[in-house]
Amino acid sequence: LWYREEFRIYRAAPGQVAPPPADAELLECDRAEHLALYAPDNQWDAPPAVFLSVSHGRLRQGHRLYTRVQGTRLLHYSWLEPRAASMRTEFGPVVPLPPGCALLYDDNTHSSARGQGLHSLALRQRARDAFAGGARWAYISVRADNLPSLRNIERAGLTHVGSCIRRRVLGPQTVTMGALAGG
Repeated sequence: LWYREEFRIYRAAPGQVAPPPADAELLECDRAEHLALYAPDNQWDAPPAVFLSVSHGRLRQGHRLYTRVQGTRLLHYSWLEPRAASMRTEFGPVVPLPPGCALLYDDNTHSSARGQGLHSLALRQRARDAFAGGARWAYISVRADNLPSLRNIERAGLTHVGSCIRRRVLGPQTVTMGALAGG
């Protein structure tokens, strides 16, 4: 009847995130046809119809899609919202962001492609594109128990600036959100 979960928020300014390696094969951008290759990889993944509906809605809103495909499999997808006013957390609170922010979000690498550096490449490529588009800050959020993603985010150069905590002790759950550092 007791639990505590943490959702971490990270931020970077221009020049803080290393660019993609010069010899890297970059992810493809805004290739909507890649979405049709999506297949759920675990019990938490959205059904294809829901995934496609949400993804096409994001594209209509001007969000950028980054993908890597091999054959008929979508190995990786991730998103960039070039002009974000807020970010959602898995725990409920919506976090307002200062003007000029971009949001890196919804990173997913198929289990067959993990360990190949796709998440790290996506972080660096999306941050580069966000800043090239005029963003003053790039934000990303992640569950604190997602250690591979935390490691990639921190290695890419983003800084932990706040957390949202969800806890329950013998009663209803509580969610607390502290102010973001520096912002």
